[in-house]
Amino acid sequence: MTSTLLRTPRRLATLGAGLFVTAALLSGCAQDASEDDSPAVSESSEESTSSVEVEMTTDDTGDVVEATYDGQEGETALDLLTEGDPEAVVSGEGENGFVTGIGGREADDTTNEFWAFYVNGEQAQVGAGVYTTTDEDVVTWKLETF
Repeated sequence: MTSTLLRTPRRLATLGAGLFVTAALLSGCAQDASEDDSPAVSESSEESTSSVEVEMTTDDTGDVVEATYDGQEGETALDLLTEGDPEAVVSGEGENGFVTGIGGREADDTTNEFWAFYVNGEQAQVGAGVYTTTDEDVVTWKLETF
């Protein structure tokens, strides 16, 4: 009985960690990364056929670390991103879409990076393929680590 009791907390901890990572990956949510330096440069995408203007912020090395755009009534945040940023990398489709790259900058799995999804300054509780924006929404993606 003692060995069962000792293994139960380990099993619960393993299960809890697995559920946390799964939830973070599916919803695009995790803890905020510490912000050491402020971004150095801002630029807008120049997609002439797109009605979505994605403002991309880069770090000192020129890598994109943040992308922001306005919501449009009835459009999903994911559809607006892919329309405004032709370099966006998405695994899966629609409600199951998971953003792995923005502006040519892909998240690095080996350093636990991911693109976190925010709406109006708050981390979203659903995926970008599920969230239907309004004209008042401001959508932001931030490269973060967990």
